[in-house]
Amino acid sequence: MKLLLVIGASAMMLLSSCQTAPTNQIWLRTDGRSQVGNPHLMQQFEIDRTVCVGETQKSAVGAPVVYSDGSIGSTVSAAMVTGQKSDTLNDVMKGCMAQKGYVMVPKDQAPAMAAQFRNNAGKK
Repeated sequence: MKLLLVIGASAMMLLSSCQTAPTNQIWLRTDGRSQVGNPHLMQQFEIDRTVCVGETQKSAVGAPVVYSDGSIGSTVSAAMVTGQKSDTLNDVMKGCMAQKGYVMVPKDQAPAMAAQFRNNAGKK
């Protein structure tokens, strides 16, 4: 029973951890345009995010299952492997979103970064 709980918890954590940005970070368009108040850009963001969540989930399906025999050492090792997988799946999400023209940035830095992106886009 413990084994099933560890496996189930690991799978849930892997899939849920990379579907959205952390609360102190947001996805910012690399062209500096804001989707706030722009239904077309908001719709495009939702489509792009959905595609990237799907890509991340496909990566998670291929990940090996982490087993634990319930001992403390085994549980710690399982947690470490699960954390590494979570980091890897977050990287899959970030890479996919980058291909679609988004980067994850701290909320407090978003206005300055958006301005820089707009400036860079104007120089092309």
